[in-house]
Amino acid sequence: MVLYDITQLLMKRDYQLNPQQLLVALELQNLQPHILAWTKKSNTIFTRVFSRMFAPPSYPNGYYLYGDVGRGKTSVIDDYLKNQTIPYLREHYYAFMQGVHQRLSALSGIENPIAAMVKQLAVKYQLIFLDEFLVLDIADAMVLRQLLSELASRRVFVITTSNIAPESLYRDGFQRKSFLPAIEFIKTKYQVSELTGEIDYRSTNVETTKYWSSSMLEPSVDGWFYLVTGESAREEIIHVQQRSFKIRGKSKNYLMVDLEVLCGDRRSSVDYLLLAQKYQVLILRNVPQQCSDDLVRRLIVLVDVWSDCNKIVLLVGAIELLLQSSSLSEEGKRMLSRLTQMQTMYHATTHRAMDSFF
Repeated sequence: MVLYDITQLLMKRDYQLNPQQLLVALELQNLQPHILAWTKKSNTIFTRVFSRMFAPPSYPNGYYLYGDVGRGKTSVIDDYLKNQTIPYLREHYYAFMQGVHQRLSALSGIENPIAAMVKQLAVKYQLIFLDEFLVLDIADAMVLRQLLSELASRRVFVITTSNIAPESLYRDGFQRKSFLPAIEFIKTKYQVSELTGEIDYRSTNVETTKYWSSSMLEPSVDGWFYLVTGESAREEIIHVQQRSFKIRGKSKNYLMVDLEVLCGDRRSSVDYLLLAQKYQVLILRNVPQQCSDDLVRRLIVLVDVWSDCNKIVLLVGAIELLLQSSSLSEEGKRMLSRLTQMQTMYHATTHRAMDSFF
């Protein structure tokens, strides 16, 4: 039985259809009967133990979709979820893991907090979609193996999208050896598929001017900031979660700050989320040509958070050179794609004053 018209859903998109998207959609459609049957089986201790030990490999616990940036992975999954009949949770990976750590903190002191947290999730959801699965934080890496296993034992089907093949997750990360069991779990318990294609849909229809590149010179920024905001750029201190940030300028909708200030030590996704809730456009100045991988990781998270909030990040500096100097250049491709998407959104919603300064 055809559960939904895949072709019709995908053709509603404004971009050219990638035939590989149809193959992924068909894989999901073929998985649907299994997902419905698997998630609705009894959830006793016996069935959970049985599912861990004896579930045949043809019955995956999840679906891991990876491929280059902007190939339409999220769009295919979202179209699939439009007709999903079981209760599901859709979250960006970073937001989901932030919630995981908050729940684990609240459950500290009990014997198995991860199992207890998953038990709570399983009451509400039978399917979880984690978009942009990218492991950068050691705290995430240390809990993911048990987390994924517990979700499977509770018959919660997991769908993920990622730009990284499973074997390359958390590449060069601290204590990566401890994360390898999570990779093995994904490779053996999930159906792993790659979405290929030549078109980066995030970069289509983008004008040649790159608002996130080094083409804007530092001395021009203050003048541009006054032109678009009506406020003079001036240094001051703001406070987020009782921590101080030295900024270079702000208005009602714009915040301008040095990259090191927001992506240096002791900054988290919560800081970035609170700022995104207050401002529409973030201008990051003084992007270095070389920096630590930790700074790049935080920058990737920052862009993820602001993109997920439909806000805009503009970078002033040689971001391409910075990524080339980092071991996270592969992970950085997704960030560049998102910055390009933000550029398009900014250009579509803002006047052309910026053009004079690029």
